[in-house]
Amino acid sequence: MKEKAIRQSFIFALSTSTFALLISVIAVPLLQADLEHLKSDVLSDMDGFKEATDALWNELLQIERDSAVVKRDISLVYSYRPFVHRKSKPPPQRVYGQTIINKSGREVFTDAELIGLPGERKSGSKFYNYLLPCSQTSSMS
Repeated sequence: MKEKAIRQSFIFALSTSTFALLISVIAVPLLQADLEHLKSDVLSDMDGFKEATDALWNELLQIERDSAVVKRDISLVYSYRPFVHRKSKPPPQRVYGQTIINKSGREVFTDAELIGLPGERKSGSKFYNYLLPCSQTSSMS
């Protein structure tokens, strides 16, 4: 009885190992073929991407060579009236850092006058000088 049980377990182990060996002999070449196919796809996509980026780079270089060097017009950048895209929207009264020049009887001021010097206390009259007509501001000073 003991000899029969050992014989059955030996046959079971032999058949299991043979089956595993056959599966591995068949599966490994299939996996290798799939990996080679994936590698060739990735390399061909990389070549296509490289060609596309090289063409774009050459176009950019050509545009740079063809375009004339133009200086930036500072007067347009720091103009008195800012450019407003919508005609229905009124332009702002003033822009930070902009000097207002005698507009309808008002005093000339800059942002430095509004902000004041470092360490100086801000007085109410100093900040509202720009709202008063020129004749009133000169009498307050």
